[in-house]
Amino acid sequence: FHYFEIRPLERKYNSLKGAYGDLNVSWEITDVTYNEGQTFTAETFNTTLMILQLNRKIPVFTMEKEGVFEKIFDRVMAFTGYKDIDFTMYPDFSNKFLLMGNNEEEIREFFTDDIIRFFENHQIYHLESNGEALIIFDKIKLARTDETIAFIEYGEELANLLGGKTS
Repeated sequence: FHYFEIRPLERKYNSLKGAYGDLNVSWEITDVTYNEGQTFTAETFNTTLMILQLNRKIPVFTMEKEGVFEKIFDRVMAFTGYKDIDFTMYPDFSNKFLLMGNNEEEIREFFTDDIIRFFENHQIYHLESNGEALIIFDKIKLARTDETIAFIEYGEELANLLGGKTS
């Protein structure tokens, strides 16, 4: 996943694994510790993330809340070929989310009306696809029990929605 290419994972712990029934989608929720920055200025962060293993090909993309930090991140990502993909038919979605990827056409095909509406109506997470799995996390903090349960429910709804999606 692109997010952790420049933020090396130091540790993975408190792992919870499962699968969503007949969807052929497995999931893992885990706490991770990672560093950001250079040797003497590196900061250590702990967060809880979810990995949805979709067992099918989907476009490679990143999606997160639109904001000031993301505007700077957008400029950095532009150098790697990524750019913000907006949907004129869905201005609320485009204003809420920074969606980036190399293959804009594939990403536009993947983000159907149902998928866009799902994201518009649910909590905003950092979401990233590596082509066959999704990594999802919220804040740079460890999740409480109720947040972990919400993660599982969110993942199941998303997996159901993506159940018939192939690329």
